Amino acid sequence: MSSTVSPRVCGVGCRASLALVALTVWLAPCLVQAAPVQDITAADVIERYYTALGGKEKLTAIKTMVTKGKMSIPEAGIEGTFVMTQKAPNLTHMHLEMDGVGEQAAGFNGETGWEMSSMTGDRIMKGRELEQAKLQGEMFPLWNYPEGYESVEVTGKSEFNGTECHELTVQKAELAPIKYYFAADSGLMMGMIGVFETQMGELEIESVVEDYREVDGIKVAFKGTTKLPNGISQVMDNEAVTINPELAEDTFALPKEIVELKKDEPADDGGAAPAGDGDKAPGKDGQ
Repeated sequence: MSSTVSPRVCGVGCRASLALVALTVWLAPCLVQAAPVQDITAADVIERYYTALGGKEKLTAIKTMVTKGKMSIPEAGIEGTFVMTQKAPNLTHMHLEMDGVGEQAAGFNGETGWEMSSMTGDRIMKGRELEQAKLQGEMFPLWNYPEGYESVEVTGKSEFNGTECHELTVQKAELAPIKYYFAADSGLMMGMIGVFETQMGELEIESVVEDYREVDGIKVAFKGTTKLPNGISQVMDNEAVTINPELAEDTFALPKEIVELKKDEPADDGGAAPAGDGDKAPGKDGQ
């Protein structure tokens, strides 16, 4: 089934794109005070979340998604458009065009995470950045819980973006802990706070998702905002979402510039590209 909803629809669990972090950051501390742990388990919170979205059966049926919309960095007066293409379990391709900045692209093809930027150049993700790309590529956070996680614990109940939330602290191997916030009343995810590896070092980033609406029987967030402690923010305001579209076979193929970079890498550094990957320039429509 393929369906397009407009205007202003954001993909489920609308997330901040770390590909743009170089435009918006210099880090300062940002802390959320947690209340005492509540009488609810991590499994309960996660199950309530998937139920609130529409149920795991409906979510499992979503294999591909293309989200188109506008992005802005209000404090810098920068505006642009983006196309985010996803395929289960965690393949991604993001293309952005920003006024005064140019084109940006980033993706994960199942093995290789990469970025192409008119500001910072082309590069292949490594180490923790690569692990972050795998995690962020999931259509729904904590989808494989409890597999693949060292620990997922309810660590308190606190207010996040004006909503009383259960706080889950998630630990994956090689990554810094991430705190997820789920509304105590609705069960929906309100956002997350974590320390992420970037080209500029470790940065603490807060991501807020809001304005959930029903699309094809599931709840999607219409808006996502990345907040940084220095007061800079990145706003993703979506205009259309297509669920389960047919995608071209080379949608997640590595751009030719990234293929060239991989030729200079040792064979065991990042692995070989999956079958079907090859030369491909950054595309706009995800197809």
